[in-house]
Amino acid sequence: MSCPKCGSRDISIMAGEPIMFRCASCGHQWPALSLRPGYVKLGESQFHWTDVEITKEKMMIMAVELLRKGSSMDEAITKVAALNQVAKLLPRSEVERLVKTAMNVYEVKPQ
Repeated sequence: MSCPKCGSRDISIMAGEPIMFRCASCGHQWPALSLRPGYVKLGESQFHWTDVEITKEKMMIMAVELLRKGSSMDEAITKVAALNQVAKLLPRSEVERLVKTAMNVYEVKPQ
């Protein structure tokens, strides 16, 4: 671990709520991320990695169904991005990548 401000590896832990890190070189302080094992942080929320992967798979399936029904790629991306809380937190570029991957995997072309 290194200081996000100066890059020093001389870091100490400050007790308290929340737990903070402190750089001994520049004095910068920042909160310790308290992710539980197996969880990822999206936005300000934590999700288990399996929930994220399941959501991505659902997004790909939804994209294929929309494209097969005649939706444009932009329409499919917009609808897929609104799927659920996890999907809404993914950046649009990630949703676009998932839709393009679904098109290639399932050999579907937008209308």
